[in-house]
Amino acid sequence: MCTPRSPALIGGFSLCLPLTLFGPPASAAIQAPTATTSGRHSTAETLLFERARHAVFRIEAGLGHGSGFLVDAAGGFVATNDHVIGSAGRDISVYFDSTTRVQARLVTRDPDGDLAILQVPARACPACLALPLGTAKPGEPLVVPGERVYALGYPLNQPLTITGGLVGSVRKGALLTDAAINPGNSGGPLINVDGAVVAVNTFRDVDDRSIGSGLSGAVLVDQLQPLLARSLAMRDSTPPDTRLPVMPLVRYPISLLKSVAETTKYEFYDQLADIDIGPFKVTISTPLAQMVKRAVEAQEVTKRRQRREEKAGLSPAERYSDLSQWRDWSEYVGDENAPVIAILVEPKIGETFGSALGRGLSAAFGGTVGPATLQFKGDVHSVTLKRNGQSIPPLRGGHGPMRVFVDNAWIRLKDVADLGYYIFSPEIFRPDSAGRTPTITLEIEDLKSLGKPQTDTLPSFGVARAWNDFEGFYQATKPGEAFRRYAFIEVCPSGPMGGAGQQCSYEVKQPGPP
Repeated sequence: MCTPRSPALIGGFSLCLPLTLFGPPASAAIQAPTATTSGRHSTAETLLFERARHAVFRIEAGLGHGSGFLVDAAGGFVATNDHVIGSAGRDISVYFDSTTRVQARLVTRDPDGDLAILQVPARACPACLALPLGTAKPGEPLVVPGERVYALGYPLNQPLTITGGLVGSVRKGALLTDAAINPGNSGGPLINVDGAVVAVNTFRDVDDRSIGSGLSGAVLVDQLQPLLARSLAMRDSTPPDTRLPVMPLVRYPISLLKSVAETTKYEFYDQLADIDIGPFKVTISTPLAQMVKRAVEAQEVTKRRQRREEKAGLSPAERYSDLSQWRDWSEYVGDENAPVIAILVEPKIGETFGSALGRGLSAAFGGTVGPATLQFKGDVHSVTLKRNGQSIPPLRGGHGPMRVFVDNAWIRLKDVADLGYYIFSPEIFRPDSAGRTPTITLEIEDLKSLGKPQTDTLPSFGVARAWNDFEGFYQATKPGEAFRRYAFIEVCPSGPMGGAGQQCSYEVKQPGPP
């Protein structure tokens, strides 16, 4: 699965998004390869890939993602790993291609066997054909050591990928192979040279530090048969064809992000972080906000290096750039330049009542004051964003656990609670027809008080600042479309210096004409 990382970005999280997830839309059934795989480019591997590519899907489940494959076209049943689904519940969707994402329903699951069956509306992909499941003659093994196999899936936020290798060993219910199975491959098919599924890609030996592909594991397909049999009994009950918004394919140009970040004050983003909503704090983040923070941190980190380079007489092109290193990684793997807005909802941490009372009494009577016992004040169960009262489905996101274990002479915190991380199109922050900021509200369902959501409106400055961050993107990608930006005024408190040098903030004023 792909899960949020924790570098020093606004809110402590970076986006875990695809660069270019898919090939052409699944508008044709699995069929013989066309001229694109003919001639010197045509190999057994290219033929297998062409036959399977429209039956292998990207699975979105809460904060993570994995792969899956169609096992029954008539019923719309898709096989994957149970750990890909995790505790996502209703937050499960399937990408058929880069423009088609549908809501999926969990039908059956086997946590012990790490397998699950999802169901999608079959009519949403009428041309998709199921992959054949491997079978063996009585008394013969389904797969043997030394047999060549191929893993398909969406590893490391990449497009549909095929990797090959040999079966290293076979044991009851599983096999090991040197075909690369990386995070995101989980749940995808492991096929043999005939194109039949022999196993479900499941794990990689994360402790393997040797040079080379290492070993990966997969669950044999015969373990999937009982779940599929139970699912087929529900073939007549199909989920609704609910189309969901998809991630944008165009990226915010890295060079443009960098140039804008160099002239943007980091103070502009102070009001986008730690927004109070009951027992939660909310952070609004954009690619530009992330780049500005990186630029500020890079300046602090590289000061000594810059002085050494200046003394050595290195040209600007030869000098180290923290941002250029990030740029190279992002262009090939990352996706932090996806033109989206991220909403991070984190539970606050506070001292328990018993701890505060006990420590207070100890201090009052001259006793020894022990460590403060802390806990998470909230626990995210779900988050609903509304624009002017209308619910907006996220492009991606969900809630997932954050676990803290601290026990020292000052603090004792041993707790786990869910945070929420949701990604939206910047269009939801676009000015309304009058040029004013829309009303963006968050309804946060707290596990500690289900049925009583915490509801609050995001500050208009945060909404406006986030929208303005995409001016360069729209000008670069939609040059014929006028971008209507918000205007701000700086508000400083009165003081002995008339407000100068005080803690100032920004407010939105009526934007001018486009």
